[in-house]
Amino acid sequence: MEWGAYGWALIASIVVLAAAAMGPAARASERFLQRDHRPADVTRPA
Repeated sequence: MEWGAYGWALIASIVVLAAAAMGPAARASERFLQRDHRPADVTRPA
């Protein structure tokens, strides 16, 4: 399959969209951890 420049542009756009989505996803995960996460008991053996 030969996509040429169109294929490279498609890959670049996917990377840019993923990078743009990382910020909001990280903030959402921080809010989730602050709200719902209970710290693990690190002194108890697994």
